[in-house]
Amino acid sequence: MRVSHRSDRGNQYRRRRPGTLSACPTRPTTMTTNSPTSASPSKPSAERSKLMSVALTNLEATIPLTSIEKVIAFKNAYLRSPLLAEVEKDLERLFDYGQVGAQSGTSANTYMLVGAPGSGKTGALRRFENRHPKVQEAERDVYPVLYVEVPPCTTRKALAERILQALRAFVPANSTEIRLTEKVRKHLRDQGVKVLVLDEAQHLTNPERRRLNYEAADWVKGIANDGTCSVVLAGVLEAWEVYRYNGQLSRRSLGNRMLTAYRVSERGGLHAFRGLLDMFEGILPFDERSNLKDDLTALRIHRQVGGLIGRLSDFLAAALVLALEEGLQCLTPDVLREVAIQQCPLDNPDWQNPFDMNRNELMAAAVEEEGRPSVIGIDLPTNLRRGPRLMTQRDVLA
Repeated sequence: MRVSHRSDRGNQYRRRRPGTLSACPTRPTTMTTNSPTSASPSKPSAERSKLMSVALTNLEATIPLTSIEKVIAFKNAYLRSPLLAEVEKDLERLFDYGQVGAQSGTSANTYMLVGAPGSGKTGALRRFENRHPKVQEAERDVYPVLYVEVPPCTTRKALAERILQALRAFVPANSTEIRLTEKVRKHLRDQGVKVLVLDEAQHLTNPERRRLNYEAADWVKGIANDGTCSVVLAGVLEAWEVYRYNGQLSRRSLGNRMLTAYRVSERGGLHAFRGLLDMFEGILPFDERSNLKDDLTALRIHRQVGGLIGRLSDFLAAALVLALEEGLQCLTPDVLREVAIQQCPLDNPDWQNPFDMNRNELMAAAVEEEGRPSVIGIDLPTNLRRGPRLMTQRDVLA
């Protein structure tokens, strides 16, 4: 979503009064007679002129949105960071070219998207799905992009059932995995699926059983192998194990991305994060500015949300709810401090509210945490394609 900064931001959060006329222009009614010389429009009556005047007055009448509607409008807004913009380009490239190989007799392509919870993966994938919505035809529903969330502790049979449910297809009882897999491939082809998105793909892996990891990756590879559709695998970094345990699947990749947090300890990191806050400022339903991109305020918010765009959106939405309940005209420091207290981690007795910390304390904490090899609890490789060699079937089945 491209956010435009408007001088009067309060006016964009208004809706028309129910029952008013639409804003589309109306053509004047022309009355003709049988005489070829009298083709000019007749003058409207006095009563009709009065009705038209009332209608035009109602057309301009607006009423403010309720607090709930303002929060919904804020949460429905979608802001793209530069990295998320690159992800969207990758997904569109996969949509356009992912099945070129299948059309020439080879397999379709895959794509891997990993990142910490709250980094914006699901938002980008949902937006990709919305750009290619379902099309209802006479005899079938066409899903150009099919989004499926992989259930926890899943099996290949359970995943096949979940895909069929997403396609609104009948799931026969007591079917074997082989029959369900055949049914999945048939419906993916018949219902025009070009890209299958498997979110939370880390649920396909089992750290204690390599064979299951390989078989899960092999099942996904089979979907791409016969050219049924391209496949997007998305999740936290553990989802990369699906690629690592099956080299054939990774070789079909059209690309991979890892979404990381904004790092204020790096050069330009704070400036970029302040720019993101300014974008969020532009969609807040207030006439007064909250000055979120103020240097100290930005550092405090960054500390609270860990530099992740998804967590930032949730934090500001919670602050918006509190500010609207208090009847405030902006997000004040007290509101931000209170929301931070509400979201404090219960398992960390040493937690300190970022909105009570000064700049030196915030920068020292950022340098300490961002300097660690693990920022989000798991090791972050600088390049997903580097590292140990990919496992083969011999490694897994030996």
